[in-house]
Amino acid sequence: MLEVRLELECSICGAQHFRIPTRDEDRDIVVCARCHSVKCRADDLEWRMAQASAMRREALLAS
Repeated sequence: MLEVRLELECSICGAQHFRIPTRDEDRDIVVCARCHSVKCRADDLEWRMAQASAMRREALLAS
């Protein structure tokens, strides 16, 4: 697992650090590093972050 800080907050404890799986044998679940509550599947997080990045890029080009 890789522990990273994201621009997200845990809805349970408010932490911004999350554990993301790094190997195939790890569970495919992103969890809060502080309270260990399940946040989402790693694939869903990757898709959402790519979508947010594209939206930011479009906003910069439009301005």
